[in-house]
Amino acid sequence: MKKKDFIFVGCVLLVACICFLLLTYMSNEKGNVVRVTLDGNLQGEYSLSEETSLDILSEYGYNRMYINDGHVEVTEADCADHICEKTGRISEKGEVICCLPHKLIIEIQ
Repeated sequence: MKKKDFIFVGCVLLVACICFLLLTYMSNEKGNVVRVTLDGNLQGEYSLSEETSLDILSEYGYNRMYINDGHVEVTEADCADHICEKTGRISEKGEVICCLPHKLIIEIQ
């Protein structure tokens, strides 16, 4: 490779990094609604501003969702892997908690 090739690749990488950083830091908006979907069906939408505890029961099992201080988290689940619990608290638009064994999706709108 020639010197100009290295300069070109470096410029492309720099522009890509700048775009990534701008998209990452500018899109971190707080959400205000939690949408709960179970097996592809909307179960409800809840405000992030109100403290709520909700047990989500289905034929696949149960999950306990807790909304507090503008965040939502799954505090209890009877699935085998507990990844939904390990996801932790979410609060920004586009963030999602999934429990695949229970076909549950909790997302911030």
